[in-house]
Amino acid sequence: MPGERPAGVRRREVRRAARPVERVRSNGLNQGSFARSSRGRLAARGHGPVAIAVLLLVAALALMAGSVGAPAAPVAAQSTSEVSWDRFDVTVVVQDDGRFAVTERQVIQFGDGPFQTAFAELPLDRAESIEDVRISEERGGETVAYERTASSRLSRNQAERYAVSVDGGNVLVEWTYPPTSDDSRSFVLEYTVTGGLRSYPEEDPPNQQVWWVAVSDEVTAVGPIRESSLTVVLPDVVPLDQVVIGPGESVTPADFTEDGQTFTWTARDLGPGDSFEGRIQVPPVVAGLDPPAWQAADDGRRASEADREARGAVLNLGFLALGLFLSVGGGLGLFGWWYVRGRDPHSGLVADYLPEPPSSLSPGAAGTLLDEEADEEDIVATVVDLGHRGVISITEEAPKGSVFGASRDFRLTLRTPDAPMRPFERTLVATLFGDGAAASAVTEMSNAKASFDATKPEIRAELYA
Repeated sequence: MPGERPAGVRRREVRRAARPVERVRSNGLNQGSFARSSRGRLAARGHGPVAIAVLLLVAALALMAGSVGAPAAPVAAQSTSEVSWDRFDVTVVVQDDGRFAVTERQVIQFGDGPFQTAFAELPLDRAESIEDVRISEERGGETVAYERTASSRLSRNQAERYAVSVDGGNVLVEWTYPPTSDDSRSFVLEYTVTGGLRSYPEEDPPNQQVWWVAVSDEVTAVGPIRESSLTVVLPDVVPLDQVVIGPGESVTPADFTEDGQTFTWTARDLGPGDSFEGRIQVPPVVAGLDPPAWQAADDGRRASEADREARGAVLNLGFLALGLFLSVGGGLGLFGWWYVRGRDPHSGLVADYLPEPPSSLSPGAAGTLLDEEADEEDIVATVVDLGHRGVISITEEAPKGSVFGASRDFRLTLRTPDAPMRPFERTLVATLFGDGAAASAVTEMSNAKASFDATKPEIRAELYA
């Protein structure tokens, strides 16, 4: 998802005392689900990326100043502006059994250094396992395979080695390379992900999905990336009319593939805040693949987040409309008086309308149900609803004060104190007019603020009841 740090990225604290490092983040490798519709489209329903994020830190070895026993220079002497990417290429090969064979090739340009250690962190919360981890370097037209060793034996004094361990639910990969200053290196990180392919056999149409963030905004916050690519290779050729590509609307699958099996996304000149991802939904390419254990919970969580965002957008639009209505209320009142009293009689069609709400649920309770919180908007909605039902009347008063200091208020009059009301509505009426108030009791909205503040907790509790 653009602009969003991939879920599950583990922020590793820099162990400054042990080894000064310069923080350079890689992208999160990322696969996950799109929302599905009956047409197989990638709907914007919030099933966003699921992280098996890779966090790369390129470490700086401080030069010894003066004597052999002199302490290392502080990390502040190293600047993240000294790091940039010439290329950042990611390839995800979906194998016949549903596993992902992942290859990340990063050509990194280093400035002042020297730099000579790095590590990657591969969270396991969106995978069943991550195995077959390998580190190599492309150097002088050859591939130099780094030697795997135990974490306890890894030392920056021995270059071209790496170690793999499990640290707090993550696969931690650490490696060393020859001291580097004002030069570039091309690292290749390879690993196999089991349980990363989403599968929806019960959907219409059935589909499987890969969602991959090749470059996150955390990377571009550290340094620019000149060129990047993401390639997803499927086990078999798929019909393009059954493929959905994302992100973006009306994206043509044929623009991303030449053979219906290998799909490629490209990006150039990524700067601070930019991210780069690719998404693909295809008919099942791995037969008999069950959804991974984490998929249902993640889909549910993302759907809930999207629903909350949608409800918030609707409420914001409603309050904007209410504000506009109140701001032009005087003019609308004059227009209404002319429309009813001042113009010539005219008979015509009468617009249909709904005389009752589509549900018996009160607006205040409905608002609490929507956002799972009883707030001031729900109380205001209850006041308006009481006016609609004739329990109270609401009258706008003429502005008070000078021309430039006028204030607007509303007069509330109790009409039918014995009308059927819910507990929180009775509490609200008592707050406005006082306990046992009789018909024709009057108050002004501005005078009720102090009483509101005192009884808000009680009204909110009754809204939840």
